[in-house]
Amino acid sequence: MSEEDKNSENTENNPNPDTEDISKNQTDQKVQNEGIKPKKSFIGKFFTVVKYIFIFIILLVIGIFIFIQTDIFSNLALDIALDKLNESFSEKETVIHAESLNGNLLKGFTLNNGSIKVKGDTLLKFSSLFVKYDILKLLKQEIFTRELILKDPQINLTKIRGRNDSLKWNFEYFLESETPDDDTTSSEFDWGITAENLIIENGSVRILENKNSALPIRDIPVRNIDTFNVSELDMNKFNLNLSAKYFPEDKEVNIKNLNFKTNSPLNLNQFSLQANINYKDTITELSKLTLLTDRSDIKINQIRIKGVNALEGFDYEGLENKDTKINIEADPINMDDLSFFLPELDFLDSTISFSLVTEDKYGDLNLKKLNLKSEKSQYYFSGNIKNLHNPESLYFNVTGKDIIIDPRDTKILLPGLDIPDYTHMGIISIPSLTYTGEPSKFETDFDINTSAGRTYGNAFMDLTGNDIVYKGDFKTSGLNPGKIFKDKELEGQISGDFNVDARGFDYKTMSGKLITN
Repeated sequence: MSEEDKNSENTENNPNPDTEDISKNQTDQKVQNEGIKPKKSFIGKFFTVVKYIFIFIILLVIGIFIFIQTDIFSNLALDIALDKLNESFSEKETVIHAESLNGNLLKGFTLNNGSIKVKGDTLLKFSSLFVKYDILKLLKQEIFTRELILKDPQINLTKIRGRNDSLKWNFEYFLESETPDDDTTSSEFDWGITAENLIIENGSVRILENKNSALPIRDIPVRNIDTFNVSELDMNKFNLNLSAKYFPEDKEVNIKNLNFKTNSPLNLNQFSLQANINYKDTITELSKLTLLTDRSDIKINQIRIKGVNALEGFDYEGLENKDTKINIEADPINMDDLSFFLPELDFLDSTISFSLVTEDKYGDLNLKKLNLKSEKSQYYFSGNIKNLHNPESLYFNVTGKDIIIDPRDTKILLPGLDIPDYTHMGIISIPSLTYTGEPSKFETDFDINTSAGRTYGNAFMDLTGNDIVYKGDFKTSGLNPGKIFKDKELEGQISGDFNVDARGFDYKTMSGKLITN
């Protein structure tokens, strides 16, 4: 075949050779493009790295958050904290111990079997301490505790040898700083503190100022006491339930219940109260107080004093012009409970009931009601009390009505005083009585009915001396002096008007004058 014939045949089979070459080149280029990835820019690589780091940090925070809520972390933190504390207290021969720590440290925890020993003797120990709080409140400068429950605490207070061989309470020794603070100025704590529910269950407190023994304080027998003595006091079955708030301008406490037994006849079966101290309005208020012992039942419905901040302290003279409200009931109050705290009143005995309602200025109180009841007697008073802020100048202007006195109560209530015995006169009724003056020097209008006759009138009495001085005008109706003085020679009945100015009540030794009209 000639050359021309071959070319003619190729032309017939491939009429457009240039188009075929272009198509083949495009296919090859496409294959190359699909096989080679384009390179990323630096910014794209940077954000990719940031993305993975952010994811890692998120996962790490979640992991840490989960880990710190585990008991493993809690006990690890506890061991570290105890090591540091015991290292810092080693020179004080003090050991702080806790068996375990459970819970979520961000919301609450339980510390088990904790104790503090000072110089080999237990200052404090407990079976568990549960605390639940709101940690976010710290951002608002508030320590907020939703619940704090302390179970089976045991507190032992005694005096030990401190630095320089001086005696001091073990808790003082434990809390004192090793290095004295040269800066004696202090600023007021301006954070808020809220305890919604604070509970102490089955506690015990032993105070033995001078134990004079090498034995632990709990192994030393404690004697029974009949008067309040912080040097030798033993309390057990101690239970407390309260809520409280402490803010710079407002302080509140609500004791829902407090009770304990002691090594004395005084056992507190129930104590509750609400107290509020408002700095802004300077109001101190105590209300809903209940005090129940084995022998007494006292209720303070309200004590409110405006213009006083009880936490800053005050003197009685400063109360003179303060608005005051007092509402107290006792049914009954046993005198032995009173003399337990005030031994000077041990001449009092038996029980009484009373109800007291007053208001107005503290130095000029309006006595709305003072009702007293003893075993066989009753007294009802109202009026005015002045100078309560200065007891040495106390002044009364009161009225009594429908008073019933059984002289036997005098011997029952005041067995420690040498008071003449008038039980032979029977029941004394006083329909009306006024009392104006000081406790030991006063004027009175009276109407007295006894089995020995009736006496009414007015008198002045001065009890400040060895003998009672009295003078006044009075009337008698069927008065029998023989029965009053238990002398048959004076038997008879006297009726009339009299003026008296005398000293003493013993007719054999009394002096003065008696004028009949």
